[in-house]
Amino acid sequence: IAPLIRRTQALIKERSGRTPEYVPGLNTTGLNALQCSPADMNDTVALKVIVDHLRGASFLLADGVIPSNVGRGYVLRRIIRRAVRYGHKLGLREPFLSQLYPTLVENMAGFYPDLDARSTTIQGILLQEESSFFDTLERGLVLLEEEFARAHAHPGSLATPTQVALPSPVVFKLYDSYGFPIDLTQLIARERGVKVQLDEVDALMSAQRDRARADWKGSAADPTRRTCPDSLKALQATGLNTHFTGYERLMEPRSTVQHVEEQADAAWLMISPCPFFPTGGGQVGDQGYLYLSQGGGMDGMALKVVSTVKPWEGACALLVEKPPGSEIASSITEALCVGAVVRAEVSRSHREAAARHHTATHLLHAALRKLLGGTVVQAGSLVTPELLRFDFTYAGTREQGKDKDKLRHVKGLSESQIQQIETWVNEAIARDLPISSCTVPYKEAVTGPDPPVSLFSEKYGEQVRVVEVPGMSKELCGGTHVTRTGDIAYFKITSEGSVSVGTRRIEAVAGTAATLWFSQHYETLKTVARILDSQLGQVPRQAEKLLQTQRAAEKETETLRRRLSSTQTSQSRTGNHQGHLLAFHIIEGEDDDKMMRERGITLCRESSESIHLLVSRSGRVICAVPEHADPQIHAGRLLQDALALLGGKGQCILQKTTCMYLRICMLWNGADNTSRSRNEKMNRL
Repeated sequence: IAPLIRRTQALIKERSGRTPEYVPGLNTTGLNALQCSPADMNDTVALKVIVDHLRGASFLLADGVIPSNVGRGYVLRRIIRRAVRYGHKLGLREPFLSQLYPTLVENMAGFYPDLDARSTTIQGILLQEESSFFDTLERGLVLLEEEFARAHAHPGSLATPTQVALPSPVVFKLYDSYGFPIDLTQLIARERGVKVQLDEVDALMSAQRDRARADWKGSAADPTRRTCPDSLKALQATGLNTHFTGYERLMEPRSTVQHVEEQADAAWLMISPCPFFPTGGGQVGDQGYLYLSQGGGMDGMALKVVSTVKPWEGACALLVEKPPGSEIASSITEALCVGAVVRAEVSRSHREAAARHHTATHLLHAALRKLLGGTVVQAGSLVTPELLRFDFTYAGTREQGKDKDKLRHVKGLSESQIQQIETWVNEAIARDLPISSCTVPYKEAVTGPDPPVSLFSEKYGEQVRVVEVPGMSKELCGGTHVTRTGDIAYFKITSEGSVSVGTRRIEAVAGTAATLWFSQHYETLKTVARILDSQLGQVPRQAEKLLQTQRAAEKETETLRRRLSSTQTSQSRTGNHQGHLLAFHIIEGEDDDKMMRERGITLCRESSESIHLLVSRSGRVICAVPEHADPQIHAGRLLQDALALLGGKGQCILQKTTCMYLRICMLWNGADNTSRSRNEKMNRL
């Protein structure tokens, strides 16, 4: 720990000019804490947290854990973020863990060789997580400071005589909209003497989860989404085995039923030998049919296999749909008994389409590593007959110049990079290279002269399967693949974007799916050309011309709107609000939101010493506060006071402009909205 403490102190001094004190052997709950100043105690605690969390995060990364929002990945992300938070308290405003990592490697790689073997990857992920969270931290701290000031100025009903409460919707919004961890909000609030209502925050989180579940409602009724029952997983202890033959052939003329588990409209079966590939390694399982070959006049009856899962490594369970009709279902139940013989056939079109996408995924991975560098790490994948998805982390490339060892944080891929990746993959396809696979001991595979790429977060058994495209790609993979790259036909990236902090996702199509994608987009292009009354080749030019015309019209409209708002007549009165000048304006004529907003800006520029409250005849209200006004003035609360007096209802919307804050609120939505009623209310205000 000592070398890391010294390196951290040196880094902080280099960046902030201050060297934090470290007291060895300090126990914050023991007697020696009484001999230490509060500042030194805080510095010591922060340094110990940074060093300890750096070690923990690095070991998790070396063990294959990737930062995410679920499971162990979320634990890792919280560890990194807590270290960043303490670094921020010591004055660090830029990523630092990735720069401390080489010191960790120097001192611990002898005991943990993976720290050195995966140093580029680990350092890149640390940098990526730090960079994104520093942005989040800065935004979150600014918002928290604003809310702390408001909470102290207006304690509200949640406060106790000894402690102010932070509104729960604010805590939830910080988490949901800005990615600011709730536990970090609670920690900072505790330091500021502000209470967080965790039960209310949990209720808001629960409501959000309920909404998410509603989006997936009905998935349980989909037989392809049923998960493997625990009762099937328990069969591993019995020694039951299903011999997989799907690499060599797609049909087994005589497979024996080894286990049956009945459900209302389906049945789980385990057969051997089994040509069906189970869902695993990111690839969806096979589909196909089982044909009954004996029993009760059911010879030749076809049962559809809608899903295949892997209850344990080396086994496959098939979910078979029962045809409708109680008599038929009963006969099938009798025929599907342990020991029965069936003919098993895998859907060729389903398997081949998935295989094309799986091999294309390997080529995509190789292209990313080739063109973007060694910091590319696979974070997950999905291979289906319709498309492929590839999730990866990418920290960037090493900058050239005086800071050669500094990794440059990159948030996404450029259009040029995407084009280069597509070209590289399609060139590999055009070369029609043979694809080979073999099973070898894991240690032999990873220690050889040309080790294959392994999934960073995957744990492998003693025997592994190596899939190789000569000169292009070599990976450990148990999935199904085409025999030559030419079988893929074509590869097209359809989207690239972010799925979570630090993780990018590429979606692509290959083979017949790519042909269908191009066909659909060609039809869309023809439709657009018809609407624009243009030739296909002239669509971009015509669309740009149309947009230029629209922009010019919008600009002219905005100019006229500003002129009208600056000359629009209004009835004005002046008064006082909590010691501040208040100008009250009744706006005549047109009063849409933009018009009212521009009028508010104009009034602030003309009279910057006053707060301006604008009320239109149709019931809109705006509170305009000049930029340099007293920060204690809260436009939203002033509007709430006005609403209470007027008896109106509505939702406030915050808008920030270059010169002021605006609060727009719709009023008088009820039946009592006559001209006389409005005049009486405005006079009372």
